[in-house]
Amino acid sequence: MTELFTQNRRKWLPLIAVLIVAQMFAGYFAFAQTTDKIRPSAPKQLKSSDLMTTSLTLSWGASSDNVGVTGYNVYRNGKRIAAGITDLSYSVSGLVKQRNYYFVVKGVDGAGNLSLSSNMVSLRTPATDSGTGGTGGTGGTGGTGGTGGTGGTGGTGGTGGTGGTGGTGGTGGTGGTGGTGGTGGTGGTGGTGGTGGTGGTGGGTAVGGTYKTNPSLGKKIATPITVDGANTGEWTDDMLIAVGLANDDPRTLGNNWTLHEAPMDMTHLWAAWDNTNLYLAWQYVDVTDVVDPANAGSSGGGAIAGQNMIQSIAIDTVSGQGSGNDVWGKNKGKPFWGGSDLPDYQIYIASNFWQGFISKAVNGKFALDDNGVNYFTAKAAGIEGKVGRTFGATKLNGVMDADDRKDTSKVIDFLTKGHDPKRDSFYEIKIPLKALGNPDISGKGIGIFLHQGETSAMNTMPHDEAALDTPGVEEWNSSKEWSDSDLYTVPFARIGKAK
Repeated sequence: MTELFTQNRRKWLPLIAVLIVAQMFAGYFAFAQTTDKIRPSAPKQLKSSDLMTTSLTLSWGASSDNVGVTGYNVYRNGKRIAAGITDLSYSVSGLVKQRNYYFVVKGVDGAGNLSLSSNMVSLRTPATDSGTGGTGGTGGTGGTGGTGGTGGTGGTGGTGGTGGTGGTGGTGGTGGTGGTGGTGGTGGTGGTGGTGGTGGTGGGTAVGGTYKTNPSLGKKIATPITVDGANTGEWTDDMLIAVGLANDDPRTLGNNWTLHEAPMDMTHLWAAWDNTNLYLAWQYVDVTDVVDPANAGSSGGGAIAGQNMIQSIAIDTVSGQGSGNDVWGKNKGKPFWGGSDLPDYQIYIASNFWQGFISKAVNGKFALDDNGVNYFTAKAAGIEGKVGRTFGATKLNGVMDADDRKDTSKVIDFLTKGHDPKRDSFYEIKIPLKALGNPDISGKGIGIFLHQGETSAMNTMPHDEAALDTPGVEEWNSSKEWSDSDLYTVPFARIGKAK
């Protein structure tokens, strides 16, 4: 029996050895096949062409990879719409006219590793596919703005207007804005002629309105305002001390398109006072429901009224005194204010009113945790505030893209475009004058500056361009403006008396 076993063992040993070696190599190759963890490089120079009302073409430069790129994935407004594209271009269809979109492309290798995103392409589909805007541009005399475009020689500009063909410019059509057509309709100002050409409501842009500081100096009142987070008629236009634009926040700055995030977008600032208190009201809006309805649900779920976000109220009660630096050392420890106005009081309040503090500047520096000498909680100082989900003004002027904020022809009233005011946040606050050193508001006046943001501001009232000086997005697709440092130099809005 022993001899038989020995003979069989000798017979099978070579085969067993072969099997063992084969298994070892199989394990080696299996291991080798799973060790590629290197992602491809990001596709380069993504660009769009052939833009129509419902389609366009994307093209890009190739990614590189240590093993080999197998294809590309295309993303629209953050969602993948195509995978494994082997060409360096892709035709996008199924778009909606006059809608904002952004696109990125990522490379994929054989191991499934995804590259980082390409540069972002953001755009708005035109109203019509015919650049001539009809003859568009001539906007059926539309561009000529009735006789408008003819607007003097303007319309002649008519030719201009025809320039309409000019208008062509996809945007040309600017929908019947035609007149705007190739500047033509604008007909040397002519076409603008009668606002006809330029607006012909065509693009819905001729509404007018820009940034304003001190359309009024606020108002002294006899009846105290009830702070309840709503405007039931007590806050009127003759109390507005600053007016901004909706959708001028960094979410659409440059190539940014981060409309999935809730905006920090202030548009109105009111002021009033009596013999005992200073009253302020300000408005945040979220017009994503008009600008990018696909992201309205996401942005609306993070309304500022429900968040614990920092808001700063800087108050200048004594000219030539105060501090340029923030009480908590925000802005990376650098000065926030560097213009002709410096605050001598700063109030920090959480956007959900969970907490708040007020500090007085002493010898050019804000007090901090000094046992109640010059630094108090808002409650201890008698400050009251309330926020409501509503809109408190009569107009909501703004732009569809932050880059258009200086172009008055691009300003629209969002209330006429179907915006839901329940997406907005209306703030009211009452500050005892004694907490501000009892300033003489009627006789000397005071200055006010609001900003909102964690490290630096995403928006200010009055408007300061420093809040829009850093385009681009972080890796997690939030605006870089959130984490830069800003220096505000615009004059504060005045209350009671001009400086």
